[in-house]
Amino acid sequence: MPPQLSGDSLKGRYGVRYLDAIVSAAGYEWRETGSGADALGLDGDVHFPEGPVGVQVKTTHKHQIGGTNSRLSYTAKQHWVDSWAIARRPIYFVVVVVPHDITGGPWLNHHSGGTDMLDTAAYWTRIDPTSFSPQNMSVAALRSQRVEAATLRQWQREMIQDFGG
Repeated sequence: MPPQLSGDSLKGRYGVRYLDAIVSAAGYEWRETGSGADALGLDGDVHFPEGPVGVQVKTTHKHQIGGTNSRLSYTAKQHWVDSWAIARRPIYFVVVVVPHDITGGPWLNHHSGGTDMLDTAAYWTRIDPTSFSPQNMSVAALRSQRVEAATLRQWQREMIQDFGG
């Protein structure tokens, strides 16, 4: 019998795999940060032909896909902010919303026609390291910014613009 992950670990793994699926379907490459190496505040990189952008992924069931709150907020850890502040490339914060069930049952639907990822959505924002202070460590993905293939093209354009392209 395989080892069982805690609910938070299961959600976290699913969120990273969900983003990987979006990136792969858009024709780009996702490279996950090695085990324990996300001390840098990055779960992985999206690789474009011109170079990578960094991504921190958080997965939650505390928000609903159809929710009305415009911001999906988290408290950033100081070492994330320190790492983001010295980055020489764009860094994005992504929140993956899943239903509340630690078994993953409603997240995947296996049927004779294939497997569907259900009831999942991801939202994003670009990290601005200068926006943090000891009194404000909040980072929020915006519900108006849903992660999809067009998002990745936008991230690619931003990365190119940042390097004078």
